[in-house]
Amino acid sequence: MPQNDTTVNNYTAGGVSIRMQNDSPAWAASLASYLSLTPGDGPQNTPTVNLFFNETGSEKLDRLIPLPGEQDLTFEGSLLVNHPVPYRIFAKGKQRWIDYIGFGRTWIDPLNNRAQSACLKECGISSIYTNIVLAYNPLIILLSQHGYHSVHASCVQLGGKGILFTGVSGSGKSTAAYALLRRGHPILADDRVLLQNADSCRALSISDVIKLSQEAQQTFFPELDRVKPLHYVDQELYYKVTSIDHLPYLNSTQVNYLFIFERTGTKNSRLEKVNPSRVVGDLFPVTMCDFEPAALTNKFTFLMDFLENVECYRVHFGTDMEHFACLIEDLVLRKDGW
Repeated sequence: MPQNDTTVNNYTAGGVSIRMQNDSPAWAASLASYLSLTPGDGPQNTPTVNLFFNETGSEKLDRLIPLPGEQDLTFEGSLLVNHPVPYRIFAKGKQRWIDYIGFGRTWIDPLNNRAQSACLKECGISSIYTNIVLAYNPLIILLSQHGYHSVHASCVQLGGKGILFTGVSGSGKSTAAYALLRRGHPILADDRVLLQNADSCRALSISDVIKLSQEAQQTFFPELDRVKPLHYVDQELYYKVTSIDHLPYLNSTQVNYLFIFERTGTKNSRLEKVNPSRVVGDLFPVTMCDFEPAALTNKFTFLMDFLENVECYRVHFGTDMEHFACLIEDLVLRKDGW
């Protein structure tokens, strides 16, 4: 049973029930504002994932989430948040531990549908990064056990058709998604999308927060100067779409198109239809980030099937957002007979 000072929130997402317990009211409120999940319990026969969140001091971290032995260390790296944070990944069976030095720690047990994260008090890391790294990431790993595959892409719906934009970091997929959003086309996500069922190509979003660099916001979208961002950190602004008037948001859609982005620096954008096999080299490096062989194999198979069910295009992305938006509208709406 949760303690008296523990916040308990129940949600549903794509046929999965989600139960979150958090001993920090401030973190619970911040996380609730970051996510876009449907409140309430799901039907009794739906699977439930359980997440536990703690804010703690460094002296209690090992007691809350003890690490396995050094023989279970599988990877070491550095995470760039407010500043570089070294991290270590441990694995034993299907369980995974991620130790973010000086920031916090996560334990994920996918077979038993549970995860626990601890954030160190006064660690100096922005709350937006805490929500993404210690809450959002474990949640999507648990959802992957129920048929959802995370891809690094933005997603909008245009004329009832779902469109994925993907490419390397900085290629413009977030900016492109907002260019269509400001013209009235609903957005699902600007960075990560969950895909389910390669044949019907369903996409799900569990956060309505989008990110724009300060440079992109000032250059292309000066009207957002009047909107208070949810967060501002490291020259990047995070906006909650549902808090901005006249900007529509959806949490799911069928996907019909995949666009791979390449920045050109020229004014006008250009589209090139490509065979699905030609986008594998672009899609997989920004998507295949799991370290478990079985999970990688499963995701690889899913994505290959997914590519056979969508139209694929390469976008030579220019700087004129109105031209780009009209180009996409012309392609999608003309094909749909509008």
